[in-house]
Amino acid sequence: MLKIEKFLIAHPDAKDICDVIIPKDIIIDPDPKIKIFAVLKCEKTQKNRETLDFLTQEIKKYYDYRKERTTRLKEENIFENFLYNFNIELQQFLRKNRLLLNTKKTNFLIGIIYFDKINEKYNLYFAQIGNIAPLLIYKTKDNEYNIARIQEAVDENSDSAKIFSNMISGQTKENNSIIFCAENTLDYISLDKIMNIAKNSNANNIALEIKNLLMEIDEKEIFCGIAIKTEKNNETFSIIPETNRIEEKISEEKEEKEEESPKIIKEETASKETPREEKYEVREAKNDFTVLSEAKKEEIINKKQTFSKIFSIITLPIVKLFSVIKFVATGKIFIKLFKLPKYLKSLSTFRKLLLIAAIIFAVLFAQNTINIKQKNVTKEKEQEYQELLSQIESKKNDLEASLMFNSQSKSTAILLTLENLIKQLPQESEKEKEKLSKIEQEIKKMEFEAKLIFEITDPEKIADYSKLNKKLTTKIIKEGNIIYSITEDNDIFQLNLQNKSVEKIDCQQLSLPIAKSIIKTDENFIILHQKNSFSKLQKRDNKFHPIDVKFLQSAVDISSVEAYNNKLYTLDILNNQIQKHTPVGDNFSTGKEWLKGSIDLNNAVSMAIDGSIFVLNSDGDIFKLFKGEKQNFAFSNANKILTDPKKIWTDSSSLYLYILDAGGKKITVIDKDGKLIIQYYSDKFNNLNDFIIDEKEKKIYALADNKMFIIKITHLNN
Repeated sequence: MLKIEKFLIAHPDAKDICDVIIPKDIIIDPDPKIKIFAVLKCEKTQKNRETLDFLTQEIKKYYDYRKERTTRLKEENIFENFLYNFNIELQQFLRKNRLLLNTKKTNFLIGIIYFDKINEKYNLYFAQIGNIAPLLIYKTKDNEYNIARIQEAVDENSDSAKIFSNMISGQTKENNSIIFCAENTLDYISLDKIMNIAKNSNANNIALEIKNLLMEIDEKEIFCGIAIKTEKNNETFSIIPETNRIEEKISEEKEEKEEESPKIIKEETASKETPREEKYEVREAKNDFTVLSEAKKEEIINKKQTFSKIFSIITLPIVKLFSVIKFVATGKIFIKLFKLPKYLKSLSTFRKLLLIAAIIFAVLFAQNTINIKQKNVTKEKEQEYQELLSQIESKKNDLEASLMFNSQSKSTAILLTLENLIKQLPQESEKEKEKLSKIEQEIKKMEFEAKLIFEITDPEKIADYSKLNKKLTTKIIKEGNIIYSITEDNDIFQLNLQNKSVEKIDCQQLSLPIAKSIIKTDENFIILHQKNSFSKLQKRDNKFHPIDVKFLQSAVDISSVEAYNNKLYTLDILNNQIQKHTPVGDNFSTGKEWLKGSIDLNNAVSMAIDGSIFVLNSDGDIFKLFKGEKQNFAFSNANKILTDPKKIWTDSSSLYLYILDAGGKKITVIDKDGKLIIQYYSDKFNNLNDFIIDEKEKKIYALADNKMFIIKITHLNN
């Protein structure tokens, strides 16, 4: 069952105006299972009043609009289409009335919520501009309540007329609460206070308690918002009776206070008389005590003398002990050591007992001191450990909430914080190790969900090169049904994909450095070796010989090579340049500078070409270059999606970029706008060296740990 209630508190001199729309404000509600709501707040001007009235009327048309849509559309698609048309209507309204919408001082939020019978959860979709704070109060896995802010950045450079261009979606379970309120509400009521109000209250009480707290504020402000409570579903939605719109004036509150002021004066007068009586009674009691102490003075003196004797007996061994310490410090102990046997014999039995008692007491005292210190240290460590666990649990709850609302950037940021906290956990005892292992397993599952990691537990192995050659296979390339591979000592093997057989190609051995990359041209394979050396393998006769590639500079450091339109492109990290070479017989001409302007390529490890050139850095950043100039590209590795990237691949027929992440044991896929699509991960991808993408067959061939694995591509099915 779903309950919605609004709250609105307005000071007559407030600088802003606002309105709150919920289903009961709409006269016709043909489908009670679908609820639309809105919170609108903006600067108090006549133009804004006209705009606000227009928005209110347009929002109330939602049910009529939805009625006209085909029933085959999902609710979120209908809502998204409604927002699209809504933006168009708004733009026409602004142009017609010659109005300008100030998006920096305008705060609008519009959303829908409905029950999904299949998943038994409430689906929430909303879009916003400005500072309407969306809050989720929910139960964690430990049955504790937590509060999370649902926030997504809105592009400040977007068309000001298209106010609802970013839509946020998520699911909320029963007994969860959602609050949408103007941001200034949180200046006066803390998140913890809101959580405590919401966790055990229905929507009506939540709105009422928030309203009562805000009414106590003597500020020229306007506050507004919505409280949504999802309770145990009875297959029908109910909306609680509407609370009258509240607009309390500060002047009325002052009049009420003035009416009550005589009572306050009387109470203050009465309170002033009471202390006199109390003071008198205390003084009388003090006199009684004085008389009593005089009567028992002799008894108290006797008790003091008895205590003094007992204390003297107890401290005597300690005094003796300090005397011994003094002897040690001054060096007189060595003289006394010779006389010690005679001295001990000369002592009376009583003094011997005192000395033994002093020694035992000193040992016990020292041992006790050490134990106390150890307990304090242990207690401090335990407190630190529990604080760390508490922080980790809090971040896990935040991560769970961000995953619920598909906030990928926020999720990955929380994961980084969690990783740093987990590193601080001690592993001294078996219990601590078990706890750490359990936490890591929980975080790993959430990390896979946040980073769109698809785990392949048992990838298909089609070849094991270690059984054929002791040298490591470093690079691979595909031609038809044959995969060619090259080893550290430049031996070439071919893998037949039809029968899975592997054979060594009998070709001329070259004394060249290890291969860094291998690319395919129309007739040949071109191999880039270390130390800027190049070689060519002719496919028609398997002849393998060095080639000459000339450069503008005498000193270069080529980290990557690619072929495009029968031209060779080389990435020179030493000179921060990409050079383009044309073929000249079996060799290539002196390169021409392709890159325009100054771009730092010192960390570049690979590049891919589809008309544009995508350059991959070792830190995971990617540059997009077109006609030699840098272009805007949305992908960022600030949240460490890529841990140790080595290679990037695409071509003109592909919609995606594929990145080999050796440190992460995965192949990451992003689209050409920079959006993360999926990550293919396997724990068996140790020493991931190279990959081949075959989108036509929907397969990835991965070279890892001197073995060839095959992965089925799933993202092309979507």
